[in-house]
Amino acid sequence: MSKFRMLGAALICAVISVPMVASQPALAEDPVVLTIGVGEDLDSANPFTGLSSLAYEAFTLQYPTLTQYAADDFSIVPGLAESWEESADKKSWTYRLRPGMKWSDGVPITAEDVAYTFNRIIDGKYERTNYGSYVANMVRAEALDDLTVKVDIAKPSPVMDHLFVFILPKHVWESIDGKEVRKFKNVGTPESPTVGSGPYVMVERRAGQFTRFKANPNWYGGERPVDEVIFKVYNNPDALGQALKSGEIDLAHGLDLGVYESLKEIPEITTVASTPASFSEVAFNTGAALEDGTPIGDGNPLLKDKALRQALSWAIDRKAIVDRVLGGEGLPGSTVIPPLYPQWHL
Repeated sequence: MSKFRMLGAALICAVISVPMVASQPALAEDPVVLTIGVGEDLDSANPFTGLSSLAYEAFTLQYPTLTQYAADDFSIVPGLAESWEESADKKSWTYRLRPGMKWSDGVPITAEDVAYTFNRIIDGKYERTNYGSYVANMVRAEALDDLTVKVDIAKPSPVMDHLFVFILPKHVWESIDGKEVRKFKNVGTPESPTVGSGPYVMVERRAGQFTRFKANPNWYGGERPVDEVIFKVYNNPDALGQALKSGEIDLAHGLDLGVYESLKEIPEITTVASTPASFSEVAFNTGAALEDGTPIGDGNPLLKDKALRQALSWAIDRKAIVDRVLGGEGLPGSTVIPPLYPQWHL
């Protein structure tokens, strides 16, 4: 399996020139809109079934996790929870939520929502698709009071202080049973936005075209720099680059190397290179299965042979991928731990 650093130039910001802004002056009451060009659409707006990277970006905008990573150094900082601790016997974790939080529809956020989310994944079939690895060691979650939730675990776990599980509103999702959840679209409209606790909620979606998010007035984080966020889909990488040049979009990611290189010398466009806390991979499609063993996907059964996978892995020239596909803007990888964490690369 080939794992390499994501294109360091994957994030590009466009600076709109003064003459262009002056030609169409914004009114004071006009919302500030950030339009982001993307090369793929989200496959689903449902946090239990969406798998694409853009889907996870959409979920992050709407549903914070208990804890999160700091933008400057990736340390673990409060999310919905303001504090958390492991029990002395290492058989449970207790999380204390921020007081006074509300869902975007005004309903208070409580420990019941947290316990409900974890228990639904623990007990669920389709719900475990995205989060099974996080709850595999969980026995049960219990709301001790409105702001305190306790999670019992089977054995000590190193991931309990950074669970990447989006907390959902119980009063919305409990009416969607285990069979319906697989097909539930969770698409917001201007009249009926999605109900979340993040900085934004979805208010409009046109598959293959765009998804629009509006600021959540009840978000605990306070003011945001923009009022709306739009993910605009471009299936052609050249069209994505042209949209950035013309000012049709403000920011783009997922650009092909050739398109990125063509934008580097344009004064109105700022390119930003970074080492992300992630990796890209060439994966083996062996197929998958649900909790009950029901096969899903279109995997090749030949790839279930470990010796074959090892042979293919040894045959991959990782440096050639970095040089030819990424133009040298990356590092060959041999582990799932990104280069951003050098302390784990001995």
